[in-house]
Amino acid sequence: MRERGIFVTVDRPQRGPFVMPGRPVKMSNSSAEVEAAPLLGADKAALCGEWLGLSPQGLAALKAAQVI
Repeated sequence: MRERGIFVTVDRPQRGPFVMPGRPVKMSNSSAEVEAAPLLGADKAALCGEWLGLSPQGLAALKAAQVI
């Protein structure tokens, strides 16, 4: 797997770089980058705004009420 380039190095903000399996299938006309997933809760504001239609003020109100 190492010889075929399956393993990739990913940099995590809290952990630093580490090696993990990437994409096992390689296609000549397709290159997909492997990147670290967001930290837990890092994209909460964007998701709440996009999926629930919350404004920044609505999100702040839910935080103040300790709903999220």
